[in-house]
Amino acid sequence: MKLFDHLPKMEFLRSEEMSFVQFIIPFESAHRAVTYLGDLGVVQFNNAGDFLGSSLKEAVENERKLEEVAFSMEDYREDASFLEQQMQSESSNQCCLS
Repeated sequence: MKLFDHLPKMEFLRSEEMSFVQFIIPFESAHRAVTYLGDLGVVQFNNAGDFLGSSLKEAVENERKLEEVAFSMEDYREDASFLEQQMQSESSNQCCLS
């Protein structure tokens, strides 16, 4: 990256001014984004999991499970809609044949 080549490598000393920021990065691009930011050497990462209490970790896990169920339900709805259309199509074909 030409833009960041001129920046010095940052050493994390307490005398340096630091700011706490949060990044919300989509799962699909998280690895690439974190690798890129780490290679720049201007950020320090903390594992948010170290700061979460057990009840919050459980809530996050429950939310993931609910998202999986919602995704499955959407698949079932699509399948049911497809089957309903097929049944209606077959029903209309049978009434025309009689």
